[in-house]
Amino acid sequence: MEDEGASSSQTGSVQEPPRCGSLEATIDDKGRLRIPTQYVKYINSLGDTKVFITCVNRETARVYPMSVWKVNEAQFRNATPSREDAALMQAFEKLAQYTGDYSDIDGNGRVSLPQKLREVMGMTPKSAAHMTFFKGAFDLETDAVVQRKLNASLDLLMDGLPALHASGIR
Repeated sequence: MEDEGASSSQTGSVQEPPRCGSLEATIDDKGRLRIPTQYVKYINSLGDTKVFITCVNRETARVYPMSVWKVNEAQFRNATPSREDAALMQAFEKLAQYTGDYSDIDGNGRVSLPQKLREVMGMTPKSAAHMTFFKGAFDLETDAVVQRKLNASLDLLMDGLPALHASGIR
């Protein structure tokens, strides 16, 4: 995988990572993802003009600023993981090769979603999606996945809220 799209010199200070919860993103009729403005600003503050987008499982894609993806690539090359971790790293690298691709961020904050990624995740043109900040990158999930996870959390908290309060959560 190539190393372009990340700038070694930064023109300004790096913004704090966005902590704004889940933001809506849209997929247009050409399979491009419009990244929310505050996320584009963060990516640009890293000196990046390009991202790497891949699936991390059947429900979640991840949009990596190039500088963050380069750290992953270094891990693939240099890590000496345990046998179990080596299998996981190899599976992730294969998934990235199959479903992932590099994309420039255009002037409207859009990136091209790889066709294989859209197929695996069931993303269709003009569909709603949600993005959240995760460890220097951005998770991307369809509206249906987000709604299912939200409902599961609500169901869990129906019975678990008293235990949270007992542990000191207000």
